Amino acid sequence: MLEARVAGRIGARAAKVWVLAGDFDGLARWIPGIVASRIEGKGIGQVRHLTIVRRGRQFAIERLETRDDAGFRLSYSIVDSSLPVTEYTSFFRLVPGPDGKTCTLDWSADFLAKAATNDEAIAFVTGAYSAGLASLQKTFGA
Repeated sequence: MLEARVAGRIGARAAKVWVLAGDFDGLARWIPGIVASRIEGKGIGQVRHLTIVRRGRQFAIERLETRDDAGFRLSYSIVDSSLPVTEYTSFFRLVPGPDGKTCTLDWSADFLAKAATNDEAIAFVTGAYSAGLASLQKTFGA
C-alpha cells in the first residue's frame, strides 16, 4: 500500500472548521477541482458522487466509513473512480489546538496506484489534500 499525508494549522476552532469540512456532501464548497457532489443515503454507508475537473472531467464515488462529530474525524473509501488510485481509504481529522482557538488538519490515505506510477498516485493525493488545506487556511486563517 502507498500512503499520503498532509497536516497543517488552521486559524480557527475545530468546531467552526468542522461545520464546513465535516459536511460529507460539501467538498465542492472548499476543494478546488470538485465541481459537483450528490449524496445517496444517510449516516455511515452513505455514498457521495463527485464530479472532478482534472485532465478533463473525472468522477469518484466515495462511501462514508466512520464519523465522529465530537472527535472531528471521519473516514471514507473510494467505491469507484476514474482517478489514478484504487483500494483507497482516507482518514480526515481536526485536532483542537492547545489554545482552543486553532486546530490542525491531519488528512491521510492508504491506496494503490491505478493507471499511474506510484509517485504519480502519491502526488495526486498529496496535491488534492494540500489544495484542500490551503483552501481551509484561506477561509479560516493559518
